[in-house]
Amino acid sequence: MMRRRVFKLAAALMLTAAMFAARGATRCLAGAMGAPSPALLLPLNVLNANVWAPYGNYVNGPFTSVTLCESGTANCETIHGVLIDTGSSGLRIFGGLNHLKLPVVTTPNGTPIAECMPFGTLSTWGRVAYADVKLGGEPVISKMPIQLMNPNYSAMPAICSSGPPVAGNPAQLGYNGILGVGLWGADCGEVCSSLGPQNPSMYFRCPRGGGECHVTAVAEAQQVQNPVALLPVDNNGVVIKMPAIPFTGAPTVTGKLVLGINTRSNNSLGAASVFKTDGAGNIATTYNNVAMDGFFDSGSNGLFFDDGSIPRCDPSLAPGFYCPSSLLSLGAINTGRLDSASGLVSFSVANALGLAATGNKAFYNVGGPFGGSFFDFGLPFFFGRNVYTGIDGRTTPGAGTGPFFAY
Repeated sequence: MMRRRVFKLAAALMLTAAMFAARGATRCLAGAMGAPSPALLLPLNVLNANVWAPYGNYVNGPFTSVTLCESGTANCETIHGVLIDTGSSGLRIFGGLNHLKLPVVTTPNGTPIAECMPFGTLSTWGRVAYADVKLGGEPVISKMPIQLMNPNYSAMPAICSSGPPVAGNPAQLGYNGILGVGLWGADCGEVCSSLGPQNPSMYFRCPRGGGECHVTAVAEAQQVQNPVALLPVDNNGVVIKMPAIPFTGAPTVTGKLVLGINTRSNNSLGAASVFKTDGAGNIATTYNNVAMDGFFDSGSNGLFFDDGSIPRCDPSLAPGFYCPSSLLSLGAINTGRLDSASGLVSFSVANALGLAATGNKAFYNVGGPFGGSFFDFGLPFFFGRNVYTGIDGRTTPGAGTGPFFAY
């Protein structure tokens, strides 16, 4: 049966009030405030998931570092300021940050392949290339397809340029790349492996000498890959561990991205509740007696859901966010789509502009409208919790086969 993949990043990538606007385009460097510490100081299957601002005043972004190498060589470079996203699958790096000679993924007749990936509020465009990828102290993943984001690559097809705004550069978005560690192995799956009516027009063949790019079928193994799914042992999912933070937020937060679930002592599922998702990666969430699709997305910087009774912020200062006059304590019921798991979850929403005035970069109580029948449990939900993302088709002792979320 064909699966429909739903790709989600941030319902709003940045609080765009003046106090949240990017001030500069300084490439993030190891040792900068909040930058990841050396992987050698961490267990082999652990990466930093630190909330800080690689560029300007980006808020509620969990960032890590990823090492890329030319296949089979020691010619490598480490990219910092990569956004950890449980709402998508695949590694995407801005092409301008890549100084390696990475071979392009091609069609069987040798034509280069590019991708247009829609994330709801933006799209990424650029060629698909092979790189050796290293996460923390895990073994190197050889010749893995990644996307090198570049809006100027080849001739961008109209179906991409006419959609959500295309990512231009790191300073525009507030990060250097996206590490998609979501529910799926390949980022599109079966529907992109043929040119049938369900193909979502994500992959394109682009002539080397220039000219129009055309939709093409791409086998799952050549699609942009979730690197966790390719690890030898810790390949069934991830755990994001975030500490609790104060009501008014924190300037930085030191969290962890742990690879694998129930594969080592540091990624035990414990007593977490497991919620099986449907084929689109959603559970059932009931809020205000309205049932909707729900999902857990570390790449979203707020809790996004529709509630017409909550005042919105001045659109000229913080478009897309809620600004209630006092703290709201709210609740929803989450239920697994393919199991009987169900439970009440509590959360809160504060005035986004008031929080912004603190100058902090991490908040557990930022929310905003979604504009549809979804509940996006973004990074604020992760603070004070261990949140698990189980990969489709992989088995986890105590949880069964993914895809699932757990907390």
